[in-house]
Amino acid sequence: MNISMLPLSLLVPAATVLLLAWTPALRGADIRAEYHAAAALVAPIQEQLDALLVDGRMATANARLLDLFPQAGRTPAQSWYLGNLLYGMDAKASYALHQDAAKRQPDEEAFQLEWALEQHRAGEYAGALRTYDAISKSSPENAPVHGLAAECLIRLSKNRQAAERWLLSEKAKRGSLTDLESLVYAVHGDASQFSQRAALIAQMRTGIIDAAMKLVALDCTYEHDWWNYVPQPTSLKHDLELIAPLRGARILAARCLGEGYLLEKPEAKDISALLSRDGLLIDGAHTLPSDPALCKGLIQLAISTTVITREQAREWLLARLHAQAKGSTDATLWNLVAFLQQSDHEHDPALHALEKEAWEACGDARFAVGWLTSLPKNEKIRVDDPFLATPMAKCPENSILLGLAIAAGAPSAALLVQGIKAEYHHFSALDPVGRMNGRISARTLSSYFAQLAKFPDLDVAH
Repeated sequence: MNISMLPLSLLVPAATVLLLAWTPALRGADIRAEYHAAAALVAPIQEQLDALLVDGRMATANARLLDLFPQAGRTPAQSWYLGNLLYGMDAKASYALHQDAAKRQPDEEAFQLEWALEQHRAGEYAGALRTYDAISKSSPENAPVHGLAAECLIRLSKNRQAAERWLLSEKAKRGSLTDLESLVYAVHGDASQFSQRAALIAQMRTGIIDAAMKLVALDCTYEHDWWNYVPQPTSLKHDLELIAPLRGARILAARCLGEGYLLEKPEAKDISALLSRDGLLIDGAHTLPSDPALCKGLIQLAISTTVITREQAREWLLARLHAQAKGSTDATLWNLVAFLQQSDHEHDPALHALEKEAWEACGDARFAVGWLTSLPKNEKIRVDDPFLATPMAKCPENSILLGLAIAAGAPSAALLVQGIKAEYHHFSALDPVGRMNGRISARTLSSYFAQLAKFPDLDVAH
């Protein structure tokens, strides 16, 4: 099933729901029956809950869901089920629910895993580690649990034990690296999108036009995980209807972008018709929206559907957007300029200079990364280069910056520990020599832990 077509309330379930192929099955027949009974109780009002969520009334939807299972008579299985549904929408509620299930049913491994993830997400590394350890005691071949425990150990400055626990994850026979990646995202991914959207809808209803722009941009590139950013058709349709009574050029641009993203398989003629209707981008003046996120979205949509080429966009728009960016600290605008500046040249001096200019203008780490990765062929990254040290100090858990520093040669144990923390925070796509290498993945962690394990006195490297 296409994830973008799932009901909103099921878009961000807890990790065990996502990974049923390997995660612990509910052991007791009574608990399994309670789980299915809970799902059956929710089913009749599922459409109502989804409608509330689409309309930005998240608190109301969550309260109605909880009211189905009064706290006084709530069973551990019901708490677990509710915690799963609320994991991506109400972190405080899901924490309490999973804690309740785990406390009252300590022998149910599925309950313990969710409780460990809640503690981990809350930064309670010692507590999460104790729970992971208990799971590993009864299921020593559960590889992802060892991988998660390794992060808790590294956060607690138990670096030797962390390296040893990571090795256990590589030797264990249940679960894969991909499973671990999904769990790490469940811990460190963006869990605020539902609440962001609800807040933007509330602001928009008070007449704040900026909120309408952000709302449509959010709908168009909703983060499902670190690998997939997909439009949400149901919420996008709702929000386009919500902004329909509003007037002005900015609203026209938001509507144009939203309608383009609603098309299941947009073709050049479709996007061209939308742009022509609203007098944007392909008109005589190459008119652009004033909002950088909408501007970027429309340009990328036009290029991806071959309405225009990247070369045409560069010729028509680059100089104008660059001039606009020079007076701005907006990272989205600078990123659009860098996108247009990109060429087939591996070491483009113009792009290299632009990345530095963008970093100095807005201090976003992506531009420091861009400058470092576009160095001339005869220049190499040095760990002591101030241009690397400054953004690393500002963004200490940027995995790509740390990867470039580690690949520069002979990393210290402390730098490897910092790099491991950064990778858990958000995986990179770097290979061991610091080159971008396809899909972001936890595989870089294997390299870092292998290097770290060679150091003596690891527990002072933090």
